[in-house]
Amino acid sequence: MYVRLTRLGSTLLAAAVGLVALGTASPAAAATTPTISAPAAGTGFGPITITGTAAAGAQVTLIEAAYLFRGDMRPAVNFDTGGTVTAIANSAGRYAMARILDSGFVFAVEADGLRSPTIAVGLRLAPELTLTTASGTVDVRVAANLAQPGLPVHIQRAGSGGAWTTVNSGATDGNGDYAAALTGRAVGTTERYRAYLETSVAHPTGYADRSNNLWSNWSATMSLVVGGSGAVTRTAAGGVPAAPGGAPVTSPTPPARPAPKAGGVRFSKIQYRASSLNGEYFRLTNTAKSAVNLAGWTVRDAGGHAYKFGSYRLGAGKTVYVHTGRGTNGVHRYWGRASQVWNNGGDTGTLRNSAGRTIDTCRYKGTSKGYSGC
Repeated sequence: MYVRLTRLGSTLLAAAVGLVALGTASPAAAATTPTISAPAAGTGFGPITITGTAAAGAQVTLIEAAYLFRGDMRPAVNFDTGGTVTAIANSAGRYAMARILDSGFVFAVEADGLRSPTIAVGLRLAPELTLTTASGTVDVRVAANLAQPGLPVHIQRAGSGGAWTTVNSGATDGNGDYAAALTGRAVGTTERYRAYLETSVAHPTGYADRSNNLWSNWSATMSLVVGGSGAVTRTAAGGVPAAPGGAPVTSPTPPARPAPKAGGVRFSKIQYRASSLNGEYFRLTNTAKSAVNLAGWTVRDAGGHAYKFGSYRLGAGKTVYVHTGRGTNGVHRYWGRASQVWNNGGDTGTLRNSAGRTIDTCRYKGTSKGYSGC
């Protein structure tokens, strides 16, 4: 009986010691949810810097989607390596990464299996205005930067008191450009103009394209003597329009993003080194087994220059060439530009369908052969 009690006591004592050990053991370190921060908007086609925090030494992966398709966020493609965009948090738990905007975007990051909140980043347009004059006419040209079709353009002239009056309105063409002729101007007078990209001049919204989270902006002020031969002078814009005050969407549900078919239309060549505009071109090949209607599809370079297809049916196994200069459209089509697009030192072509979905990209670094097979 004594032995039995002693064994029982030993068992109870061991159990008690085990419970004490469990109670005093150090708990496992909790995983760190990453954070993310970025500017409210970028300006023009170009990079922004995304920063935040994560566990020291953690690999941070960027997750993104164009604003219009914000319900379809995916790991961001690294166009240099073909992998995903990542960064390593430093010893203080800080990370930074750059990303080029060609639209409004939504971003998040993932690290150690955890995802940060999602943030929206707009893109404020950076329009460039060019003026020329002859007799009593002032010719205006606007490059929207972003090179997107259908953006609202308002040409404004400054009055003697400095107030701006809209004298012409329209929308950017398929290349993201706008042109107009202002006639009946008094020869010899000095006039000041600016381009203003805004949905509503009478009641400004802060947007040039709400659904894509593109913010409004005006150009620098350009001055000239009507009918004169002197240089046009440029004065930097005084500030920027107010940031949008409302939600940057027109409906709570973004349109569905159709998935591209595997083995469909892709870049098959970019000829970037050429002695003439039409010697420079990009080529698309339809590798699918059925024809594809390219109406509304676009190709952009890294500088934001955009070519938009009209109604064009690309047959199965067929190719289409798009030359930079002017010509008569057929199997070979023509961009109609007055200067070269594809940079000799390296560039990126992006093919998107009519819904804005990226179908293919071709990134190249310049070589002596002067073309890329993508």
